[in-house]
Amino acid sequence: MIFEYFTFTLLLFFMAFFLDIFYQYFRYKVIQPRKMLTVQKGGLFEHYIIVGIILAGVALLHIGFELNPFDGSNWLSIVLQSVSTFVVTLLFTLFLSVFLIYIGLYIYAAYKKIENPGPYVQTKAQVVLKIAFITAIIISLALVIFGLVAGNNGV
Repeated sequence: MIFEYFTFTLLLFFMAFFLDIFYQYFRYKVIQPRKMLTVQKGGLFEHYIIVGIILAGVALLHIGFELNPFDGSNWLSIVLQSVSTFVVTLLFTLFLSVFLIYIGLYIYAAYKKIENPGPYVQTKAQVVLKIAFITAIIISLALVIFGLVAGNNGV
């Protein structure tokens, strides 16, 4: 049980870290350098209060109502599994979408024989990130919904 809570805590820290990066970028249009292993602004453990509150709430539900958040047989475990699957899938598909779109733009620039493709591709950065984010949300929602439906039907 301790290992499950430890991995859940690490997952919450990484989810908060990457979601904060994307929030900062979409809000201020700038990515700032990050110090990974600190509790200071921009660090992996910056959101320790939020993670602690979520972890305490889950632990209290586990202790008080005997809802095991890791066995998959109650509403708490289904909600936690769905949210964590959605966020992890969102982050993965977002990185993959950005990578593939940038490769496509560089191939297009080579096809059109643009001499310096770097500035050409950088002018499209905002559009690339918006398209990648929309694509990632759609794919992540579809996978989570499919997982919930398949899980309820025993597939």
